[in-house]
Amino acid sequence: MYKNVWKYFFTLLFFLLLLFIPGFNPPRTPEPPMAEIGRGLGSTIREENLKKFPTEDFLSIHFPGQVDWTLSKGLYAPSPNLGFRIRPNYLGRMMFAYKNTTIYNTVIETDEYGRRITPQSSAKEPQKFAAFLGCSYAFGKGVQKNETLPFAFQNAAPEFEAYNYGVESWGPNNVLAQIQENNFPEKGEIKQTSGLFFYIYIDHHVRRVVGSMLMVAYSSRYFPYFDYDPLGKIFRLGNFEKNRKWTSLFYNWMARSWIVQKIGIDFPLIIQDHDVELTADLILEIKNELARKVNGGRFVVVLFPSIKVGGPDIIPKLQARGISYFDYRKVNFRELTDDREWIPVDGHPTRYTQELVGKMLAKDVALMK
Repeated sequence: MYKNVWKYFFTLLFFLLLLFIPGFNPPRTPEPPMAEIGRGLGSTIREENLKKFPTEDFLSIHFPGQVDWTLSKGLYAPSPNLGFRIRPNYLGRMMFAYKNTTIYNTVIETDEYGRRITPQSSAKEPQKFAAFLGCSYAFGKGVQKNETLPFAFQNAAPEFEAYNYGVESWGPNNVLAQIQENNFPEKGEIKQTSGLFFYIYIDHHVRRVVGSMLMVAYSSRYFPYFDYDPLGKIFRLGNFEKNRKWTSLFYNWMARSWIVQKIGIDFPLIIQDHDVELTADLILEIKNELARKVNGGRFVVVLFPSIKVGGPDIIPKLQARGISYFDYRKVNFRELTDDREWIPVDGHPTRYTQELVGKMLAKDVALMK
């Protein structure tokens, strides 16, 4: 009996010691200043001082000395409300290389409202708007501005003008916080009076909503933190770093553990039904807030193919809340793109996948009642 106790004790001690072995030290996202960067007020930024961005440094864990991800200075502006936002009137480059081979080298240009510019694809004046909300899948990370999902949809449905509101690493919590800002949308920001709001959803957004270890350690420590109040209503608690101190402290410590990094663990280990419910309720709040602020805009969730993260499926939650959606997660993009659906190493959708989803979306929109 005592022999077994000592065996378990030393096994536990060994594991705890492994946790203390330091690995790659995730860079701390700078704390946002008290003053907000104004939308529509930014000065033009030109290429200068190529600089690494924290959300990409975790690739160095899995590919030590083999990756080089650089970004022209100034694309991301710290924001006390959102964590960070895209700076208006920016022009620069986003580059990624693996083993000294360039994977992509894209030009990033934003308008006066901090949206990635989508070139016009039709000589006719579009009568409707198509606003794309979400993360890097909407933004078009790794592809040129005429290869993004908003452009692909606009090209396939020329009666729409696409507006790209995607921001890397964002989830429903960021999008809701942005829409709740008093000046969203500004006068003239969306020219048309009717159209569609697309929320581009990937399964990983649930982990962004709950502020998982990897998200908080690398890019999301100052992102909006939402939960339910005692009456079951959504309310904002602040941000993950300041308003969930002990959990964030634990996550920041664990993220620096060599064994955690090598195994690829993220906390929480299992996505619970409560987490998916919260995500769906935030998306419902986005829909309701947009309906309150913008007349003539219909809201649709687009479920984009992505890496599975486990947990309950969100579709029953969307159905229960009366949220329209298009689900493309089971489409065989590998076959349709001749095995070119994902950008190598980086893992974001290629221009081929973006184009296919854009065409499918245009076809489904044409069939909407």
